[in-house]
Amino acid sequence: MTAHTSGPGPGARASALEGLVVNRSATPGVLRRLMALPDLTEEIAWSSPRIDTGLADALLGLADPDVDEALAMNETLPADVLGRLARHPSPDVRCHVPRAGLDADVAELLVRDPEARVRAAVARHTGQHALAALLADDPDTTVREALASRAGTLPRELAGRLLTDEAPSVRAAVLRPGGAVPPRELHDRLLADPATRALAVPHLAPAPDLALRLAADPDPGVRAALAGCPALPDEVQALLEADRDGFVRYEVLFSRWLPDERRIRHLARIEEDDRAGDKGAGDARYLLGMTTNGQGPRWMREAPAEECLRHLDSSLPQLRRAAAATAGLLHPAVAERARSHDDAEVRRLARPGATAARSLAFGLPVLDLVRMERRACLELAYSEDPLERAYAAGAPGLPVELVERLAGDAHKTVRVSAALNPGLPVRCLPALLADPSDCVAEAAGASPVLPVPWMHALLDRHGVPGGV
Repeated sequence: MTAHTSGPGPGARASALEGLVVNRSATPGVLRRLMALPDLTEEIAWSSPRIDTGLADALLGLADPDVDEALAMNETLPADVLGRLARHPSPDVRCHVPRAGLDADVAELLVRDPEARVRAAVARHTGQHALAALLADDPDTTVREALASRAGTLPRELAGRLLTDEAPSVRAAVLRPGGAVPPRELHDRLLADPATRALAVPHLAPAPDLALRLAADPDPGVRAALAGCPALPDEVQALLEADRDGFVRYEVLFSRWLPDERRIRHLARIEEDDRAGDKGAGDARYLLGMTTNGQGPRWMREAPAEECLRHLDSSLPQLRRAAAATAGLLHPAVAERARSHDDAEVRRLARPGATAARSLAFGLPVLDLVRMERRACLELAYSEDPLERAYAAGAPGLPVELVERLAGDAHKTVRVSAALNPGLPVRCLPALLADPSDCVAEAAGASPVLPVPWMHALLDRHGVPGGV
């Protein structure tokens, strides 16, 4: 790449100005200048990580409802700005103010807001149990449902109150994955309630007679949930394995407790029925495809590394691939073992670039960029797959010469990632700022190594005045 060290270079494109909006090194002075560009004002309000009280005053002074709402959505606002927005006349603005760590006086103000959607937003975020207790008695169902959706973080007594709420949607929200564990004294009541029966089953160790009743329940969600229970009687397990519903068949196949030999027989029946045109078997095969593409059963995300390593050696290809695809994101030992596995598909799913892509797709921790070993990162930098090179290009700690090489890669996704690497040499920036691809030039504008004087030079070059 051509080396320029005195400034952004003559070819720097206007697209780079959009990158300045989210650049963590951009000063309030740079952002005030950017406000002269009407197309960027709302984006500054929403996404800039450097908004201070003065800049917030300037944005609110525009008296633009869209800008006000965008500002309230910004996750990095100082406390005094949040307090001001909590008193904004528009509920469209106030409903975006609640967040973790909100000052107690601001949260208390919003708990008493006349708009239910504002109170519901507080319910989804507040960690203050006194306020949560007030919200549990809110007259609006949507507010109590929002609180119930995070019942796993609430005191046991408060979660119990929500479990007996008059609204079915509130009772169900308490028990959704990640929610509260129901007290034993409520088990019978929850099983008798159609709104909570399927959600309560995973928390049970049902006696044989109850397990038989649940295996015959008309709701396939109940039967599917039962398939995940440990130590089921053989008679109940046989009923579930004979079930024709696709979701039930899938849950049986991926039960945490099913022995491998039974899994193989069950899969063979699904495949045979699918060839015969059975709809339930076809649905199960569809779900199976999602698993082997990287989603995996939920319990695999919570299983310890030792158990996941055992599943990695399963004789059922789908289970070992699910272990590589899901557990490999979370356990370094599983990822390392999978990368040398005899099964080529397991090795593919465990490749660092593939796991990083799934991390983003399914909202899981990005093991590869946080804990990935240096050797794997260097390997990806020379991959033929541009997505894998892109993940390598963004990895902190990559050798400077390799970041520079990737900054000149033929694929724009790789150049974007390199532009955002904190180890990028400044001498690479002029070429990236002048890149013919808008997304690369924008990424260069957001580069953490872009000097502030260069930011002002960019603004000067594109005719942006000195302030608003």
